[in-house]
Amino acid sequence: MEDIAKGIQTQFKDMGIEVPLEEIEERLDKLINKFKVPANEARKNTVNVLLKQYDVDKNEFFNQSKPATMSNIADLKQDQWVNVDIKVLQLWDNSNSSISQVGLVGDSTGRIKFIKWARDNLPDVEEGKSYRFSNVVVNEWNGKLELTLNRTSSIEPLATDIDAGSTSAGSPEECQVSDLNQENMWANLKAKVVQLWDNSNETISQVGILGDESGTIKFIKWTRDDLPDVEEGKSYLFSNVVVNEWNGKYEVTLNRTSSIEPLEEDIDTSFQPQGSAEDRLLSELRQENMWANIEAKVVQLWDNSNDAISQVGILGDKTGTIKFIKWSRDDLPDVEEGHVYRFNNIVVNEWNGNYEVILNRTTTVEPLFEEIEVGANSFQGAMIDIQDGSGLIKRCPECNRALTKGACMEHGKVDGTYDLRIKAVLDNGEIVQDVLLNREITEELTGITLEEAINLAADALDQTVVISKMREDLVGKYYYVEGSLADRYLIAKSIEPLSNVDMEKVDELIADLEVA
Repeated sequence: MEDIAKGIQTQFKDMGIEVPLEEIEERLDKLINKFKVPANEARKNTVNVLLKQYDVDKNEFFNQSKPATMSNIADLKQDQWVNVDIKVLQLWDNSNSSISQVGLVGDSTGRIKFIKWARDNLPDVEEGKSYRFSNVVVNEWNGKLELTLNRTSSIEPLATDIDAGSTSAGSPEECQVSDLNQENMWANLKAKVVQLWDNSNETISQVGILGDESGTIKFIKWTRDDLPDVEEGKSYLFSNVVVNEWNGKYEVTLNRTSSIEPLEEDIDTSFQPQGSAEDRLLSELRQENMWANIEAKVVQLWDNSNDAISQVGILGDKTGTIKFIKWSRDDLPDVEEGHVYRFNNIVVNEWNGNYEVILNRTTTVEPLFEEIEVGANSFQGAMIDIQDGSGLIKRCPECNRALTKGACMEHGKVDGTYDLRIKAVLDNGEIVQDVLLNREITEELTGITLEEAINLAADALDQTVVISKMREDLVGKYYYVEGSLADRYLIAKSIEPLSNVDMEKVDELIADLEVA
């Protein structure tokens, strides 16, 4: 075991990362000696956890020794390490703080997306200038190749200008929405603004849906480009727009070279939400901009500090769960947690790879006096952490939000009411899942009631003794959880410890502990 630990430590050290040997040995000891995981599988699992903990790219870690070779963009293949001479054709707006720069680069043979991470502290590049990118890796995302710079990469300005063809639209084609099916395509488009979405991102001026008789497509207009606003229901000529792909979907991005001209004509659109929505189960809502009617239970309502949002939470039916949003501007009736409703004319949106239900001004909400059994999601794995904000907490008596340093983000300093919860992290060796346990399930799992937790904290004059005890008792053990998915959390309805006696389930779990 010591040799395995030292080998892992050396691999990380070669990348400039100092991982304490004790930390590696402690995890290996738990997996090998406590949970009887084979040594090879324990090594893979430990490496996987450390890659996530230290935010290291898998490709970068497992390809350290592969030499980079000079290449043209047309010759790039997945998992290659290469040096390329390119021109920066476009820098894209980016609201992700972990990304330093993202955009489009090209040479005489083609174009490709690139990403530069903030953590790697590499120099910035400028639009229109030429560089040599050394020691970059070719990754694949949603079926498209992209260049990823890393901490071993270098960026050198070139004195010569790389011929990469036109750096802008130049001669964009007149297109219909259905023609916009190629990333980095430039186009002119006559379209109607079918819908404008509420938006709290200051870098985005407007975002919504454009449509013509051939279909619909999402559009984004960035604040920095200082373009005129558009109005819902009006038709425009959008000139010099570019097509991007995000999470497998095409979208229109307006840029500083774009122009927007109002049209007197009304663009005919086949996008007719009212009347075209079909009855669907939640599991069938797997297409962006799909309109549907659903019957679902309100599984959970979330705390919400955004004035533009009236209600947000989780809906469920027999096939699963999905997030929903109801906007304040649409003046729809409120729904109640645990009640069942028919939602007519909702639209499906995709955000960060997850589908969600958007209620809109054409939606109707009808109470149903029946019960719906909500299908559960499940996960099993080792509990590797209990996050801060767990244990004995206080909530605002007005809105039920958890207090931070005795204050509610909505109501300020308040005399909070005590509650118990656990925000756990489970790991099955391939996926890490955040799990949220409410008071009832926390009491059942820990054997600590709310009253007992309050007494523990009072005796120690320290509220953190409760979370410390929970970590001591629970972390490192295996659990099977059922519940409903809500963004990154699995909201637990039940949690079952997988004890040493239950070897069949443990053996199944251990078999899943491989790192891809």
